[in-house]
Amino acid sequence: MRKPTKKMVQADIMSVRRIPIWAREIIAEVAAAHGVVANHILMDFRNDNACFARREAIYRIKVHKPSLSSPQIGKWFDKNAATILYSLARHAEQTGAERLSEYSLKKWKPTGRGVGRPR
Repeated sequence: MRKPTKKMVQADIMSVRRIPIWAREIIAEVAAAHGVVANHILMDFRNDNACFARREAIYRIKVHKPSLSSPQIGKWFDKNAATILYSLARHAEQTGAERLSEYSLKKWKPTGRGVGRPR
């Protein structure tokens, strides 16, 4: 997926990413509730309101249609599947909502071994 340009920002990113109408409505509701623009939820804005709204939108979409895969939701939000799983777990932890995935939020502990191929 291409990075959004200024022209795409002015256009509707939801149309470009082929997000279904029911998911657009959820994103618009969440954006209005948090006082952010719907396109900011879909872009890489990292302020607290946009991040919390993005996680809530991802959570509500997954609740609405549990059969959706993380990669499919990731395509709509331009995120990878692991980020979607993290968002689901983080939203459940922050709000006390039901957990929708077994993704662990515990920090990874290094083993002391090198990562990647040796040089």
